Amino acid sequence: MPNLFDPYELNSGGFINYIQDLPFAILPDIHNIQPKSTFTENYSRNNNSIIVYRLLNANEDVIAAIRLILVEFCGQKFYSVNKVFVDAYYRGRGYGTYLYENAIRNSAFSILSDMNLTRPGSFNIWNRLHKQSEYGVSCINTNNCAEVKYDENKETYFWGFDLDMMEELKDPENIELLITQSPKHFELYDFLRSNSKSITDKKHIRLVFR
Repeated sequence: MPNLFDPYELNSGGFINYIQDLPFAILPDIHNIQPKSTFTENYSRNNNSIIVYRLLNANEDVIAAIRLILVEFCGQKFYSVNKVFVDAYYRGRGYGTYLYENAIRNSAFSILSDMNLTRPGSFNIWNRLHKQSEYGVSCINTNNCAEVKYDENKETYFWGFDLDMMEELKDPENIELLITQSPKHFELYDFLRSNSKSITDKKHIRLVFR
């Protein structure tokens, strides 16, 4: 799978500013999956080569948003996740998962992850999609186009970490320091600490939701 990184490294302010003034249109909930007291809007440009979905509450505040870009890998077209945002107050409530479900139901192609995912965050969303969605989650190797079914029990087979950080992971004290610096996101660093000898770079592995 993709590489993991800490949510603290994610700067979403620019994305929120970007989507504030786009000419969105309300998207009808024809699939009856929209969370209560919310409404969904979508925006597209360049013949749907870029699509943005955003979820708003009753006060019209942006709860969550996702930007998709049309790409081609291994002779197939996908909508690749370019940016995902879920407001901190609403995280862990299924709003991110809803955005992915909504996107695949309203898009012409399967959804492809980017090469870096947050843990916690996007990592949790993809696992939830794997366990709960009627659609399937698989992994595609962009080097050789091989595709395999995702198995959440084989973490180090699918999930990796940036190659530039690999040498630091060989020293347990460095991982302990990372945990100390970011105690609220110990989940990622607990994964790194427990699997430091078997983790490899996985940026060539992408998740597919179809």
